[in-house]
Formats: sequence, C-alpha cells, structure tokens
Amino acid sequence: MYPKLFVNLKAIGENYLKIKKECETSRIELIPVVKVVKGDENIVRTLFSLGTNVIADSRIKNIFNYKDINVKKFLLRSPSFSEIDSAVELTDYSLETEMVTIEKIASSCRKTGKKHGVIVMVEVGELREGLMPEDVVPFVRKITSFSNIEFLGLGTNTTCFSGIIPDYKNLKVLYDLKLKIEEEGIKVKTLSGGGTNLLRMIWDKKIPDFINQIRVGEGIFLGVDAIKREPLPGLRQDTFRLDAELIEVKKKPSLPWGEKTKDAFEEEVEFKDEGMMIRGIASIGRQDIILSGIKGNENIKIIGASSDHMVLNLNKLPSLKVGDIISFRLNYAGVLSSFTSPYVEKIYIEE
Repeated sequence: MYPKLFVNLKAIGENYLKIKKECETSRIELIPVVKVVKGDENIVRTLFSLGTNVIADSRIKNIFNYKDINVKKFLLRSPSFSEIDSAVELTDYSLETEMVTIEKIASSCRKTGKKHGVIVMVEVGELREGLMPEDVVPFVRKITSFSNIEFLGLGTNTTCFSGIIPDYKNLKVLYDLKLKIEEEGIKVKTLSGGGTNLLRMIWDKKIPDFINQIRVGEGIFLGVDAIKREPLPGLRQDTFRLDAELIEVKKKPSLPWGEKTKDAFEEEVEFKDEGMMIRGIASIGRQDIILSGIKGNENIKIIGASSDHMVLNLNKLPSLKVGDIISFRLNYAGVLSSFTSPYVEKIYIEE
C-alpha cells in the first residue's frame, strides 16, 4: 500500500563512515543522532554494524525501539520529570540545564545503583536550551557533589531553532568555560560543539581544535551541511525516496470558483490562473508529510494538500494515469514527518 518511504541503508551507512573518517582526522568523536528517523531499529542496527558505540536521540519512546542493541544511549533532550526513571534505566548520559532535573536523576540513580553522565548545555546565542555562560561554573561545581552523576563536559546547540551559525567566537565560549572549570580541579572531558552545522568546518579543516565531539543526524541521513543544505563531497543524497499513488487524473481549471473562505487548516490559499491543466491527486496528505519537506520536482508541481489528498499540476507529464506511482526526494522536515506518520510504509533497501 502507498505511500511508501524507501530507506537506503547502504547510502546511510556510507555517509556515516565518510563523516566518521573526516571527524577522526580532526580528533572528533562522531555521535549519530537518530531522532529524525524516529529511532528506527533497522537504521540503528546498520550504524551499529559499522562500528558506532553511541547512539543519540531526543525521545525516550524512540530509545525503546533499540533498547536491546548494545550501544550507549545518549539522550539529547533533558527528560521531563515523568521520564526520569526511564531515562536512567535506558540511557547512559544526557544533555542537562536544570539542577532540579539533575537532582531527580541522582535520586533515581540511587534507587537503581546506576551512574548517569551529564553534559551541561551552554547558551551561546541560539536561545534554545542552555545556561548563560556566567552561570556555568557554579552549576558544574554543584553537579560534582552528586556521587552518582558524572560530569562529562560542556555542549552547545546552534542553527536548529534561531538559525545562528556556529563560528570560532561562539564555540570558544565552551573552551573559555573549560579553562575556568579546570582551574577548580574539575576535569572537562568533552566539548560537544553541535551537529551537522559543523560539518562544513570539518570538511574545510577549520573546526576549532578544542571541539572534540559532534552530534550528527542530517549529515548522515541526507548528505548535506546544515547551513546552506548543500551536498558535502563524498556523501550521498539518495538516502530516501517517497512514493505515492495517483488516485485521480483529470483536466480541470487552475482557478477554483465560488465564494471562498479559509481551507481546512485555517489558511488563506491563493491560486494563479494558469488556464486549464492536467490535475492529479496523490493518496498522501498533510497527515503523512509536511509539504515543505518535499524537494522540488521539475516535472511535477505540488499545488497544495489537505489531510489526505495532494493536488498536483501534471502538465509536464500528460501520460500519467490513475494507478501510476510518482516519486519525491525529501529534505530533513520531509524525513521527519514521513517517519512519524504511521500511514507511510517503510521499505528498506541496500543499493
């Protein structure tokens, strides 16, 4: 049944190995991030077979998918209070910014006899998660008072929320804090500088030498950097393909008629008069994929979509008929939404 998402495990694996090799030349640890693929077990097993010993994710429910795979689990989002026991049970370390959360993690660890590693996130301008730099040293000092919490280092995030580009200046905030913390006799093992947004710097040999860890999802899964979304040398972009079936093909006007209101998503929709056109409907909609997640196709123009119908301009492909399959490439948002939808069947290939 359609729609189907074809997942090219070989291409994903090749991207992982290439990025890992580039990171190793700069003495950087590569942490694969699988949140965009909903913690897919088949993909995690592929990465595990290629040598990764750590997998990162932001959702506990995703980690359940691969809890039996013998890799360390890295939680990229501070757990909510209701998740803390599961986080301690399933994960080895996490990114943290709130002392009350760390206290609860420590309490859960005491009940189970486990130890949990923590990387403290630092705000450098993105304004997502992170402590302000001036608050970091006393925060870390307090963490070291917990016998079952291991302070691993510092991290930061840019680009994902506000679109701030990582550079030497904002990354150096981590290094300056490392020096201050180590003046107090506290070891800082890890400076986790970001993710796919750092790959261009790594490829160009411009990554600051104090960064020793990156957390990468988009680069592995789409073969691009996260600044300009341009392909990186040696990486593959044929990692995912979304197929949908045509359920209607008819010649119709390009402009609707009648009194107008907002659409089902309370959006004002405007249409351009292009005369009569061959309009197709594919059996896929917003319940399956975010429209901005579909990469442009020179032969098929997406006019719009409701929950379950995608309306297309097929003028350039007049031979298409009902029952034919059309294919799309996806960007990060497209992979994320199609993996999340239970209506999109996942097909795994090796090519």
